[in-house]
Amino acid sequence: MNPSARSNPGLLIPLAALAMVALVATACNEQPVDPIISSETHWLQACDSDAVCGPYACVCNVCTFACTADDACTSLGGASCHLVGVGPVGELCRDDVAEGICLPSCEAGACDPSGTAARSLTCEQAICLPEDALTRARAGREVDVLFVVDNSGSMCEEQAQLRENVDLFIRNLADGGVDFHLAVVTTDLVDPNQRGRFQNTPSREVGPACSVVVDVSACPTENGQEAPPKVIASSDPRYRAAGVLNIEAVRRDFGCNATAGTSGTGFEAGLEAARLALSDDLRQSDNAGFLRDDALLAVVFLTDENDCSHDGGFDESNGNNCEWHADQLTPTSEYIDFFGNIKGGDDARVVMTGIIAPDEGARWGVGEEIMPTCSSPLGEGYAGWRYEEVINAFEDRRPENICTDNFSDGFSQIAAVILDAL
Repeated sequence: MNPSARSNPGLLIPLAALAMVALVATACNEQPVDPIISSETHWLQACDSDAVCGPYACVCNVCTFACTADDACTSLGGASCHLVGVGPVGELCRDDVAEGICLPSCEAGACDPSGTAARSLTCEQAICLPEDALTRARAGREVDVLFVVDNSGSMCEEQAQLRENVDLFIRNLADGGVDFHLAVVTTDLVDPNQRGRFQNTPSREVGPACSVVVDVSACPTENGQEAPPKVIASSDPRYRAAGVLNIEAVRRDFGCNATAGTSGTGFEAGLEAARLALSDDLRQSDNAGFLRDDALLAVVFLTDENDCSHDGGFDESNGNNCEWHADQLTPTSEYIDFFGNIKGGDDARVVMTGIIAPDEGARWGVGEEIMPTCSSPLGEGYAGWRYEEVINAFEDRRPENICTDNFSDGFSQIAAVILDAL
């Protein structure tokens, strides 16, 4: 006790009153902790509930404030309101009802706002985010996409459409916050350098009927540079800058890998090519690094003819035999079983799709003329009924019609099926 108070007991009440006034004034003036002046703030901490956020709220798994405009973020030292949509904010807030979230900006990949020294932060598309929250949002958003591209003599224009429109597919996956792998095989099982092996060298070889110029001048191999990776990964640093996916670079390299030429065999065996690509032997050698245990698998067939997969004892002296003697081909049930079991029997983790010619139910007897089921400015299409039998055996499926002069809608629809399956 203060000696003067001991000598004058009458001072005790006024001093106590003053202390109470000070406490009340402090409580009334208390404001949310300013991250600029405090290292103790919970700001930008990853969270599961408001309980761990101190004076803030847990919004989209981040300790911050919800917002609809920048003025809601003024107490956060330079943060601005980022509305929920595509990109990293869309990923964070996929399951949240918030319209927007207060987050700071960042430049050149640097993310170090004041008061967050203890946080592990990342700069994604010029927005500063906690790595833990982003990792949590992306969990389960992985897909490995295998494209099976017909490289027979009639596929020049269709391959050009693939190169020109695959950016829509890539952009839709990126906007959906998907961590993706892309790889390409051809329908040719004769060439040992193909036969289910991933491709990364473009081919200029085209048939005389090709109506488009196959321009591969932008491909790295044409400029003395290293070939693109056989497995194109959205997480690969060569395709990212300051946390932003370079969609054009992905499109260029994938387009190079998918330019398979048109000198492949006319006995297209897309189903067997896909099975070989995902077999244990190739997954442990040429095709290593593609298939991830926890990722969704998507297989996309691009072909204007039916599948002609067989076990090696088939008469290939006449191309019509693939239809006339379809009963001698490998049963489609074997491929349904293979693809269905590749994820431990969980069909929900497999998407089967393709851009193929529609099946109108016709089956051709020996000697009958095989007729196309569709046509477009790109050419004719012959029913891909064996592909369709495999595709339709899976819940997540989307066979698109190859007889169109633009594949943009088809690729957008395929991306939508993948996003719905994640």
